[in-house]
Amino acid sequence: MEINNLTKHFNISSGTFRTQQLNAVDNISFRLFQGETLGIVVVNHGVGNP
Repeated sequence: MEINNLTKHFNISSGTFRTQQLNAVDNISFRLFQGETLGIVVVNHGVGNP
């Protein structure tokens, strides 16, 4: 399987009339061959996180 230029953004509500865009994945490409596995690790360094 081959994926090219994958982008995924989410709109997150941050108040009554405000939204912010979260860029989860931005323009990545990859190829998986038979028997391979893809793992995705999320690291959050927001306020209050180490």
